[in-house]
Amino acid sequence: MKKTAKQLNKEIAEALHTRRAGHARKRKPKTRHEIQTDRLETLRAIMEDVYGDPAWRDTDLAEIEKWISVNDDLSNREWLETAKNQLVDNSVLSEHAGAPPPNVYAWNDAFISTYRMQIDSGMSREDAIDSARQNAHDTVPLTRDEHYMVKTDPKLYKD
Repeated sequence: MKKTAKQLNKEIAEALHTRRAGHARKRKPKTRHEIQTDRLETLRAIMEDVYGDPAWRDTDLAEIEKWISVNDDLSNREWLETAKNQLVDNSVLSEHAGAPPPNVYAWNDAFISTYRMQIDSGMSREDAIDSARQNAHDTVPLTRDEHYMVKTDPKLYKD
């Protein structure tokens, strides 16, 4: 008995699907470094939620790692819980882990809002930057160490 074209097409499709599924690519196991990096990035997001501080996004993973001592053989959940508790118990703030201090964020906010306002009013880019820089310095006093952390290029800000 001959098979219809529809039956043949169905058998071909099934055979191709079975063959592809049998040769599915196996994922290469993550290296210890990749696992640690993933954990630290997740910990950074957890700490942002714990403190409600978006500055945690700007922290340095190596700096966060300096504050914790957790057995790497724990499950991800246990590792993250232990690390989070260590950071909270030691009152580690985002600036302790490499993020700029709050003054820098305030200065950057004053700078970019003034810059955008000046641009909207028709001021040239260079004049708007100068005006925004002056307003930010008048509004938020910075320490000598904080001056190098500010962002004076409007391209560095998200819209």
